[in-house]
Amino acid sequence: MQKTKFKTYGSNAVLAFQHLFAMLGATITVPMLTGMSTSLALLASGLGTIAFYFITKRKVPVYLGSSFAFLGALMSFFATPEGQVMNPEIMGKVAVAVTCTGVMYLIFAGLVKCLGSGFIKRLFPPVVVGPVIICIGLVLAPTAAFPSMSGSGAQGWIVAIITAATIIGISVYAKGYLKMLPILIGIIVGYISALIMGMVDMTSLENANWILFEPDAFEEAFGFYKHLGFDWNIIIALVPISIVTFMEHIGDIKANGSVVGQDFFQDPGLHRTLMGDGVATIIAGMAGGPPNTTYGENTGVLALTKNYNPKIILLAACFAVVLGIFSKFGGLLGTL
Repeated sequence: MQKTKFKTYGSNAVLAFQHLFAMLGATITVPMLTGMSTSLALLASGLGTIAFYFITKRKVPVYLGSSFAFLGALMSFFATPEGQVMNPEIMGKVAVAVTCTGVMYLIFAGLVKCLGSGFIKRLFPPVVVGPVIICIGLVLAPTAAFPSMSGSGAQGWIVAIITAATIIGISVYAKGYLKMLPILIGIIVGYISALIMGMVDMTSLENANWILFEPDAFEEAFGFYKHLGFDWNIIIALVPISIVTFMEHIGDIKANGSVVGQDFFQDPGLHRTLMGDGVATIIAGMAGGPPNTTYGENTGVLALTKNYNPKIILLAACFAVVLGIFSKFGGLLGTL
């Protein structure tokens, strides 16, 4: 009996790691492209997902990560002639604006609670929500494609093909437990391929501190608190984007429910999922990360693994918090 429990816990831990790593690509890409801290983004993602889990009555298997919808605005804030640099003075203003964005989600949640999810469905039918999500994906597609085409050349495409082929192969041909781990195995195989081809730059790992709470690392990470303040230009640039991510949220929760076979609009309710998203984004603002959002990748993992247990997501979020505290892990993520 004890051996069976240990095996179950071990299996859940591996599934949780897979879910975390499936979300990592997008979660750390936003801070990497903007100049923000990958460790803080990972920490904010984990804490936000934990809050979402309890706000939604532990019923919705959703992992929240950095939102790409805000990428263009965030990049413009931190742009310098030398590239993207995290300026603590700017970050203090951005943190407040991100928090305001989370508050806007709470306002949306209140409206949904008052008007009912049926009214929202009529106001934003699939014919409206679908194209919005498609547009977000099409706009962001070059973010994934161009890094493979520039600098690494043909090698980048070879690694991308190897990774995709591994994921597809495991999904189609693997048996038993391995069939539930296509993404994790694909990431490992792709990373090893990149190492063999000499494509991995270890600079970010070498320069990273060990623990986020080391005095120097803590000062660097949370120094923006000295510069907290309202900058209406930044607030006006960020907060209205929440209208777009609101529709994205509706589409993601609907797709998630379709895969799982439950209507999350009714139980625990769309207002609760929006509230969870809002609180997660407020946490991101307080932690110095980019705004959080629901992920389509999350639904993809659920569809591949057929494991819909929300506790797996909670465990993945806990792993994210722990790994976010270890700055060396954030440096390792930078090598991806």
